[in-house]
Amino acid sequence: MLLPSAFYPHAECIAKHLPHLRPSQVRGLALWVGATILARSSCQNAVLGALLTLGPGWHTTRQYLQEWLRDGADRAAPCRVQLDV
Repeated sequence: MLLPSAFYPHAECIAKHLPHLRPSQVRGLALWVGATILARSSCQNAVLGALLTLGPGWHTTRQYLQEWLRDGADRAAPCRVQLDV
């Protein structure tokens, strides 16, 4: 998921102060922080409402926000590459 341009300063600040986070974690946190500021609330429904005008549908954005910090094995659709030799 790409960040709206207004959220890039948040992402840069987060990456600077939390360098151990992966890029996807930085994007997720920046998205959450930026939307929380827009919504003036940290309630998930308020945050999603603020993001509706910026991106994909409600369910897609909700799923992204729920999974942005989970490890690969804990995600709904884990990324696994299996090669049969």
